Amino acid sequence: MKQEFEQIRAYKDKDIPIVIKRLIASRWFVRNCRLMLFPRLPAYLNFIADIGLKIFLYLKLTPIKTTIDLHNKIIIDKVVSNIIFKTTDGISFQGLEKLDRSKPYLFVSNHRDIALDPLLLNYILCSNGFHPAEIGFGNNLMFNEPLTDLIRIYGSFIIKRDIPKREKIKAVINLSTYIKFRLEEGHSIWIAQRKGRAKDGFDKTNPSVIKMLYYSRKKAGVPFVDFINSVNLIPVAVSYELDPLDRLKAWELLEIERKGFHVKGKMEDMTSVIYGMRGDKGRINCSIGDRVTDECRNINEASEYIDKEIYRNYMLWPTNYIAYDLLTGTDTYRDKYSDTEKNKFLQRYKNLKEEVYRIILRTYANPVSNGRSRPSTT
Repeated sequence: MKQEFEQIRAYKDKDIPIVIKRLIASRWFVRNCRLMLFPRLPAYLNFIADIGLKIFLYLKLTPIKTTIDLHNKIIIDKVVSNIIFKTTDGISFQGLEKLDRSKPYLFVSNHRDIALDPLLLNYILCSNGFHPAEIGFGNNLMFNEPLTDLIRIYGSFIIKRDIPKREKIKAVINLSTYIKFRLEEGHSIWIAQRKGRAKDGFDKTNPSVIKMLYYSRKKAGVPFVDFINSVNLIPVAVSYELDPLDRLKAWELLEIERKGFHVKGKMEDMTSVIYGMRGDKGRINCSIGDRVTDECRNINEASEYIDKEIYRNYMLWPTNYIAYDLLTGTDTYRDKYSDTEKNKFLQRYKNLKEEVYRIILRTYANPVSNGRSRPSTT
């Protein structure tokens, strides 16, 4: 691995034993593992639980020597499988037949959950004999060394954000070159279609993401269509029947409506990760779209194509149709949901402030309002 990528690269096989040892020695890591596993444990048992958990983590993690082992035996088999089993009504997927196991892909996905969107794609890939994709992860979550270790050890490279303007171009070049380098080495990459989650239900690709991906090739004089032909750029649509963070997102959107801005708290992103993993998500669908081809002659055309593929493949659930009918006061999609499903959805937001409730309805209804054509949920 080139020295220039040391600050942003995902950890590799040679790093695994060192990083695992460092994590097991971290009080922060052990404490948070305990909170995830035993959230209702009485406080007087915390010390004993941490000692036992430390021994358990040592026995479980120290035999892991490669990133593939870490993904398959821990992240996929234990962490993501457990999240799916405990907090969802199942996950479905389409489009794997479009992929070749011998090729690397550059996946560009819509973004609804900070951590789960790429983890779910990797769960599907690994469960079907593909290698996991490396994940582009913003440095806004990396507020201490153990968390940074944790993020990088499960295959994430760092996207530097909120840095001084004079450093941005250098960071973009470095990131673009790293992605090019890893693709050429045969590793797939996952990156979100935009900075930040689509909190209002609209999935829209920011052309600056495509611009960043192309940057290193452009500097080398590679035409855009040649870049597109070389990277296997694949749109991915992830949809959740329920968003465990819908209330939090709605309050934030309300604050923006009132003040014009939202000041993010220090631990807000970490809170979102935890709530997103623990909260009820209903059913989940992950659909792989058609590859971006050289019919897209420039950045804007490629961005629009990704949007169309995400819109086309995004799974609409009864919750989306219910919200649309409630918001518009119509029965347009009455055949898409039952009375039981509608009552359950309404109960979810009982006694919620009217302004917040309306924002939540808009968030669920917006994918329907866009007039998108998608596969059936049946």
